[in-house]
Amino acid sequence: LHVLYTGRLMYDKGIDLLIHALAHISSPNIITHIVGEGPQKKYIQFLAKKYGLQHVFFHDWTDQETLRAFYQHADIFIHPCRWPEPFGRTIVEAMLHGLPIITTAHSGSAWVAGKAGYILPNTNPRAITKILTEIYSDKETLRKKSVDAKERAKIFNPETQLSDLEVFLKNLISTTTTKN
Repeated sequence: LHVLYTGRLMYDKGIDLLIHALAHISSPNIITHIVGEGPQKKYIQFLAKKYGLQHVFFHDWTDQETLRAFYQHADIFIHPCRWPEPFGRTIVEAMLHGLPIITTAHSGSAWVAGKAGYILPNTNPRAITKILTEIYSDKETLRKKSVDAKERAKIFNPETQLSDLEVFLKNLISTTTTKN
């Protein structure tokens, strides 16, 4: 199982929670790639080393083309944020590549993920461990959520958004013109 996180490495993003969770999973077949930079990077690397996590790989922030390869190689995307992040761009990017999302219930990311999400009830590492263990043993649900991810991502496609906005504005203008 290939797990991916891309984004800023800072306390609010909760990547240290992922490292604590991985320390309690006995399977070496869960490979995690963390792509990004930020003030918590050295601490997260320290934790991974402290726990002896040999299947956690850190990568510097990279360009979109290289990042695409990470998305294409992953099975699932994780975003265990501590704060109610309104809308994570990386969530949509991951879903465009067919990646189901693991994220916290109190975030906009949970809404964005919809049926493609594995929603953490809280930011407890044990919740992450539990979900990763379930995913590892239930590849069929992961496959279904991958299909859901691609479908859900279509909603956030710029052409879809522009088309919906155009319809909304035409209706608004029509309503306003009719009233006058």
